Amino acid sequence: MIEYKWNTIIFYIFVCLLIFGSLPHGISSKPKNRHLKKLNDIRLSSQSTEASSEERGAENAHRKSGKRSSEPLHYKHAAVSSDHPLCSEIGKQILKKGGNAVDSAIAVQFCVEVVNSHSTGIGGGGFMLIYDKKTEKASSIDFRETLPLEFKDNKNKTQGETILVPGVMRGLEHAHKKFGKLRWAQLFEPAIDLCQKGFRIHAALGHAIEKKRPYIMSNPGLKELYAPQGKLLLEGDVLKRPKLGETYKKLAKEGADAFYTGSMAAQIVKDIQTAGGFITLTDLSGYRAIERGPLRTRVKGLELLTTPPPGSGALISLALKIMAGFNWTRDDIQNPDKRSLTYHRIIESLKFAYAPFTYLGDPKFTNHTKEVLKYMLDDKIADNFRARIDNVSHTVNYYGPHSTAKPEDKRGTSHISVLGPDGGAAAITSTINAYFGSKLRSTKLGIIYNNELADFSEFWPSVYNLEKDKKIPGKRPMSKSSPTIFLDKKKNVKGVFGAAGGFFIPSCLTMSIANWLFFRDNIKEAVTRPRLHCQLFPPTVVYEPTFPADLIPKLQSYSHAYVTNSTYDVSGQLNAIMGVVQAIVREDDGRISAEADYRKGGKPAGY
Repeated sequence: MIEYKWNTIIFYIFVCLLIFGSLPHGISSKPKNRHLKKLNDIRLSSQSTEASSEERGAENAHRKSGKRSSEPLHYKHAAVSSDHPLCSEIGKQILKKGGNAVDSAIAVQFCVEVVNSHSTGIGGGGFMLIYDKKTEKASSIDFRETLPLEFKDNKNKTQGETILVPGVMRGLEHAHKKFGKLRWAQLFEPAIDLCQKGFRIHAALGHAIEKKRPYIMSNPGLKELYAPQGKLLLEGDVLKRPKLGETYKKLAKEGADAFYTGSMAAQIVKDIQTAGGFITLTDLSGYRAIERGPLRTRVKGLELLTTPPPGSGALISLALKIMAGFNWTRDDIQNPDKRSLTYHRIIESLKFAYAPFTYLGDPKFTNHTKEVLKYMLDDKIADNFRARIDNVSHTVNYYGPHSTAKPEDKRGTSHISVLGPDGGAAAITSTINAYFGSKLRSTKLGIIYNNELADFSEFWPSVYNLEKDKKIPGKRPMSKSSPTIFLDKKKNVKGVFGAAGGFFIPSCLTMSIANWLFFRDNIKEAVTRPRLHCQLFPPTVVYEPTFPADLIPKLQSYSHAYVTNSTYDVSGQLNAIMGVVQAIVREDDGRISAEADYRKGGKPAGY
């Protein structure tokens, strides 16, 4: 009886937290432990009550089976995976209201901008991969940022000069007009509500705020948001974004034109030009999202759909095709006598894939794109590269011809994967580049602008005496973003993958897919398993701190140039997260499994 009363009291407190955002009168609203803090964190609206009970049901089933730590969450109809539980839940609710995968992904994108302002937003750009099950057709939408028409490559860059023309709003609107089902304005409503009510700062955002403390305190726009009383907000504090909410209301009513030619275009230009940038009204009005057919190839009996240049789907495809020919089994990753050789071969496969990748760029400004893509997707090329993988690492020239141009990509990004109840899928990778982008936040609009100029890299080309990726007005820099979808023989979606993490996207995405496809990990194991990274330029092998210590000397025995757990050599950041994967797969029994990478604190949702 006592136990029953306590359960009733706890349930009453839980419902009050979800519906009212606070505890009953007389009970302190300050979280006294991590569990109450978590309950405050998932405050959305009264809709969250149903969502939480579903998630608890799935987790309780895993707990009873004794597989809680290694089993992914399973769903019957649909799933959403993103960087934050609130956003995955929003995506799920959009699906339950009759929206499709594209509607869900767009609504999640707006939510992620609110809660992960250090990673993405409408001041940036990205890519979207869409599969329509009804028509069995797929599209890739490129809304990568472009270099302004009046750009001048000055030696000492101002804050505004690092900002390229944002593409997110044109890209999302293009996708919605062609593929969406719900009203455009409806997709903004949950994010607007979140902007107004606020949310508790989570670990990933709290870390970013602390890490960029000097920039925040010296930039008025960021300071207004993250240090409103002159004191930096911390993890657990409530953050509201009313100015961004008002911007969302305008975009919901007026569409993307409000951003590019309408009511806020002049303010955007003023923000950027005041900071020394080159963007004009002509740049904004002339921006277009580009729809292309996805790259298509086959790996292990599945059709792989992925992102063409200036995305990096070809790199992922070639690496996986090289690996596929080893015919690995689960024993190759578990057997102590085989593991080190398997990881060595993974590293070498990545190196071989990176070499031809250096020939790719914005197809509008790069010659021979079709020929290079054909080469990278050719099974015989993969076979030839695999045959050259032996038991020793080599100098960079061994891995085949490489271009003298070497673009790079950096840091903060976000990815969203959605598998809808109608069998359609959508995957978005978006970014403002570095943490908080250019560090310029509009004090009028609440938008944080990108610093994508940094993707026209100058560091590694100078080290390896390579030609720099030329900065040409209108050009889109190459990106490591690689939204990817797998189809089975019946054209049903088998997997939806993508990752955030700049430099680390190809390696974390390739390894997660390899773990699932070749080593037969369930999707939670596949995403969670410790990772390695190598990008050929430099040939440094980086391993996560969780990587098995006993394997490090064995990897070194293959004569790799440098094996380290320091991410600084390849990313310019100490202790960088080595990629954040969002993955959804359909099991052989028809269930949908989803995993949001623990490395950024995400969580999937579904039903």
